[in-house]
Amino acid sequence: MEKPIKEVTNVQGTSVVLSKADLEHPDVLMAYFEKVAKFKESGEEFVVNLDEVWPLVYSQKGKAVRELKAGYDEGKDYCLLSQNGKQFNFSQNGRNSKRGGHNKETYMLSTNCLEHFIARKVRAVFDVYSKIFHERIQEEKNPDLIADRYIKTYRQKGKDDAWIKNRLDGRLARNHFTSTLAKHGVEREGYRNCTNAIYAPLFGGTTEVVRQKKGLEKKQSIRDNLSPMELTAIQFAEMMAAQNIEAQNLTGNAQCEMASIQAARATASAINQSKKSIGG
Repeated sequence: MEKPIKEVTNVQGTSVVLSKADLEHPDVLMAYFEKVAKFKESGEEFVVNLDEVWPLVYSQKGKAVRELKAGYDEGKDYCLLSQNGKQFNFSQNGRNSKRGGHNKETYMLSTNCLEHFIARKVRAVFDVYSKIFHERIQEEKNPDLIADRYIKTYRQKGKDDAWIKNRLDGRLARNHFTSTLAKHGVEREGYRNCTNAIYAPLFGGTTEVVRQKKGLEKKQSIRDNLSPMELTAIQFAEMMAAQNIEAQNLTGNAQCEMASIQAARATASAINQSKKSIGG
């Protein structure tokens, strides 16, 4: 049975497609892997577009794809995205960037897959990769370091401790929500649809609408630019949706999307009633 495919978004701010020529420029590799590491912190599992790294090792993409399929597990090490008329490219600053053709497939790798499938095969690449991800390895051994780094980063951005607590709590709720979707058979675009089902009742539209309302660029995190109340609303709606999906044993994209929008509507209604009761 094919494992569910998670929705992926885009790496922030880089349009680099790596090549063997970059082996002579460790600064280029360093910048790329730093972006990958940063984006992985958003909670995405598959954050590396194969199109951007296969030229480091392989002469043809076809050979890279064959070896990827033969040696790695779809849903665990990589996911496959297919869109009519456009190919997802996480570093082209947007989920709808095109590279021509029709029904083209995009392979997104996990960082573990990136390490073993690409980085370890070329010493110059692995030297840079290991340097970037050494800090992350230490954090896996001591998870408190992750929270410390998040807190430090958000404080540098001017966030107070109350906001930071809401943001970190929201990350946990989000991870539980997406994990629940995976366990209940959500696939491919279902993750995006469930996310938009949470956003629409709370903010009046999809993620793209929210970006427009808040004047955010595609590379900017929506949740990093929400108020404490907005973060709490999303957290509550995602927790409620996950609970209902599990309690009712819902399965598939459609049922989980409906549970998500019902949870978000209930949350939005409770917020509106509270505002009315205090004259807000």
